[in-house]
Amino acid sequence: MERSVDDPLPEPRRHYIVRHWRGELSLATSLWVNEMLLGVLSLPIFLLLYWLLVRYPLSPKALVAVLIPLLCITLAVAIWQAVGVRRSAKRHKAQGGKVYWVTLVRMLVLAVLLVSGRELLLGFYPTLKSLAQMVSSPDSLPAHRISLLSEHEVEIAGALSPGSLSTFEQLLRANPQLTTVQLDSPGGLLGEARAIALRIKENGFTTYTNAECSSACTLLFLAGKQRLLGHQGRLGFHSPNLYGSDTAPQFMRAMYRQAFDEHGVSAAFSDKMLSTPPSAMWYPQSEQLLHERIVTAVVDPGRFSDGRLLRLKHPGQLDSFLQGNFVFRTLAQADPERYQAIKTEAAKALDEASSFAQFSGLTGRESSILVTQALDMAPAAPTLAFWHAQVALMQALQEHAPEQCKNYILGTLPAGFSYAEAVPATVLQQIQEAQRGVIEAAAQNPSDATASLLKANLDALFIQAQASMPAARELFVKPRQHADQPDALCRAHLLLYRLALALPDQQQAASAVAQLRAYPR
Repeated sequence: MERSVDDPLPEPRRHYIVRHWRGELSLATSLWVNEMLLGVLSLPIFLLLYWLLVRYPLSPKALVAVLIPLLCITLAVAIWQAVGVRRSAKRHKAQGGKVYWVTLVRMLVLAVLLVSGRELLLGFYPTLKSLAQMVSSPDSLPAHRISLLSEHEVEIAGALSPGSLSTFEQLLRANPQLTTVQLDSPGGLLGEARAIALRIKENGFTTYTNAECSSACTLLFLAGKQRLLGHQGRLGFHSPNLYGSDTAPQFMRAMYRQAFDEHGVSAAFSDKMLSTPPSAMWYPQSEQLLHERIVTAVVDPGRFSDGRLLRLKHPGQLDSFLQGNFVFRTLAQADPERYQAIKTEAAKALDEASSFAQFSGLTGRESSILVTQALDMAPAAPTLAFWHAQVALMQALQEHAPEQCKNYILGTLPAGFSYAEAVPATVLQQIQEAQRGVIEAAAQNPSDATASLLKANLDALFIQAQASMPAARELFVKPRQHADQPDALCRAHLLLYRLALALPDQQQAASAVAQLRAYPR
């Protein structure tokens, strides 16, 4: 049959995408094909993308360039799906479809939108914000230092920053004989850490630290076939966080838990790690690390190259190390000539040192000697400020744990002890300011201030102390004999120093604390 010229032209068939958008497809097709089946088919694509990003992490700028278009496409598809299903449901109802079925579909679409929106707000948006911060301030990310220590050892030191994986892979290709990865890192980017950990696991490397391996660095340590801890080494754990934020999306926490679960770490350990805020750090004892099979053995550091000692011999590294100590840094500013003399002596000691621990111990003792000498040369006012700060420190240690206060008094604090974990930041700031004061005062007026001080009557102080604490003198004079009474020992010392500092004459007060410090015991 021929069509008349007056007959209307048939309406062109719309594109499938448009028909879904307008709700012209059947509800079954819109829901089960375009919503459900398309969602299922997209999963392999996202899993492939995820696998690629884990294995080959992108720079923050490249990651932003990938994620923003991906976000836009995902949102566009989600809106297309939701609007099409809703319109199809409305059309289905208008054509006599069951009301409860239409209501169920609408509730399902709303639930999908709410869940997707929540995940976007809680995960995608904070991640993009963090990446944008890294892109806008690339120099704020600490540098990584990855270098050969010996024929079989490579060291990963510094932060796990963008490019860490690339540098590590270059060393692996150039040195196929490598067997051991030494770690000395505070952590860094999760993407770089996971990719390097994957390479460590694939190559069956041994991981080892005699320094500190914390945060994301522990993922590298866990990847080792053998996981060895030196006597000075420690592993630090906390909940993961996005760069520039104290929070993390749930997927980051899930990644951490999965990594530890794969190594058979107990749920209690993972719970403790994930409950430690990003601003803090948890350092388990070696016994617990061995029990959890995180560490396979505690070993003699002499079996390995000393990466920290070797790095200090590079140009400029000794100066950076010394000025990392507040006392030396203050001296460099207040008395540059004396600091240069100390640095010259330190360079000689570095050449003779057999380990970083030995050299660090020498410089630590030199730092203490500098403060002691400055106290002898500084006038009364900065000296009293220094001892007020020491009393605040003892008080904070006693409140945290009397055993630590006792160890401080006896000079037996364990290696690796961190004041930051036991003492409020305000007290540590007070200590630094007091040290700065005595060092600067001694540099400005290098004389024996103690010789001009009026001698205080210590016997009167002891009698006064015994009035409120009868055993005060005995505890102060023979502290090691009373090491089993840490609380009493600490209270006796605090009492005597407070009485000395309360003397009305500054000269006598300064003399009293100087005599207490030098009292033969």
